[in-house]
Amino acid sequence: MDESKFPQPTSAQLDGFVNGDPIAIQESIELLLPPLIRWAKSNYAGLAADEVESLMHQVFGEVCINHDRYDRKRSKLTTYILNLFKLRVRDLLQQAAENKKLISLDADIKYEKSLATPYNYTDEEEQNISVQRFFEQVEQYLEPLEIEFLGLMRSGVKDSERFVTILLNHRTDVNDLTKEVKNTKERLYRKIRTIADELNVVLTDLF
Repeated sequence: MDESKFPQPTSAQLDGFVNGDPIAIQESIELLLPPLIRWAKSNYAGLAADEVESLMHQVFGEVCINHDRYDRKRSKLTTYILNLFKLRVRDLLQQAAENKKLISLDADIKYEKSLATPYNYTDEEEQNISVQRFFEQVEQYLEPLEIEFLGLMRSGVKDSERFVTILLNHRTDVNDLTKEVKNTKERLYRKIRTIADELNVVLTDLF
């Protein structure tokens, strides 16, 4: 993320923030909260704006309460807050999926287990984790044939013979193999889109 878009507290304000000085904390809130909310609404436009704003307030509030956890030597305060926010959004979507019975309860990833993550979390890592988790959820609702097709599609395989081989391993009643490969891919795409809609996942560049 481009830190230049955000204002930053002064060194004195950061010292006060980490030490729990209420004036420094309030000054940091007034300086950072508005642009962070704008960033969140812009980058998570698929979620309800009021929910995004509420979640940012919640995350920022928790950072202020646990001010001594922030290590200014490891990241900017805005980076720390934004990465915590990303984790919370991820957990929120995870919980929403659980409520719809799309994934099992034991797959829930708790925020408290990722205290070190805000310092090391990158946009690329976030995307990779989100995509991987999405497909793990998808596979729970696919047939064995579809799972193997999906593996080839995600690997960028274009060779139709590879798909035909998988098809023959699962089906013996196919007359037109080329047509059935195409139909299987189309059914798989539709199924993935349906699950993506349920999870508010944008399918751009997933394959």
